[in-house]
Amino acid sequence: MNQIPQEPSELGAWWREAVGEDLAYWVQPVRLDAGRRLHVRCLTRAWSIQMKLLGQPVTARLNAAYPELAVAGLVASLRLLVLGPAHWPHHELLTASLESAWS
Repeated sequence: MNQIPQEPSELGAWWREAVGEDLAYWVQPVRLDAGRRLHVRCLTRAWSIQMKLLGQPVTARLNAAYPELAVAGLVASLRLLVLGPAHWPHHELLTASLESAWS
């Protein structure tokens, strides 16, 4: 079974081709989990809500374009901007903690 590309440029190109430029601007793919659910990050709360409502149609569109991926559904999360020192040495810890809390 084919995998969703993992390189950021390839992942973005695959997503844009599958869902279109308009949706791809507001919603970016993050990863495909073991349950074949595609996690996406939304730029606004409004798009996070939209993706929860449009999850089934978008999943159907993805599977029509790439049936070998067998995407089971979408998990939408909101992109969160955290402000702090530019050179904080533990940004990976903060990023991992926030992503696990929002997943």
